[in-house]
Amino acid sequence: MNKRKHQRFTKRLEAKFIADGESFIGITSNLSESGLFIRTKRGCPPDSVVDIELIMPHGKISRLKGIVKRTAKGPLSIKNGMGVFLLEKDETYTSYLMSLSE
Repeated sequence: MNKRKHQRFTKRLEAKFIADGESFIGITSNLSESGLFIRTKRGCPPDSVVDIELIMPHGKISRLKGIVKRTAKGPLSIKNGMGVFLLEKDETYTSYLMSLSE
């Protein structure tokens, strides 16, 4: 049984994020209305607030703000990264998600 409230979409988008004044890069592995997972070598600790820019397929930039809910880090794991709950999302992001569900 899936306990998730919002549908997830597996999409690989370039992500740039800023936490505590430092910039990092990653790739999304899934997106939903309430959050996303960013694969990155540098995951932020839980409860960190992050500003995120996603490079969308059509060339637009989506600007988001979120809070890190979990960080996955292992020595050789390809799934290193962080789960982010979205506090703020723009129209570009919500429109893109709507287009995926059609």
